[in-house]
Amino acid sequence: MMPQDLYRHINARRRALGLDWAQLAARLDVTVADLHAIRVGRISLDTRGRVEAWLTETAEAVNA
Repeated sequence: MMPQDLYRHINARRRALGLDWAQLAARLDVTVADLHAIRVGRISLDTRGRVEAWLTETAEAVNA
């Protein structure tokens, strides 16, 4: 998945859960800047791993 697509998924899930960017960053142990950098295609492997794990985790919770 391209970083920009990943950003759209993150934002949609974040909004569905009623989280602001700072709350999400704290849950993922990354900075708000790290999350916003995804929008323009900059993402570290560590941040990507944390985000993808969170998306999977929250999707499983919704589908349970």
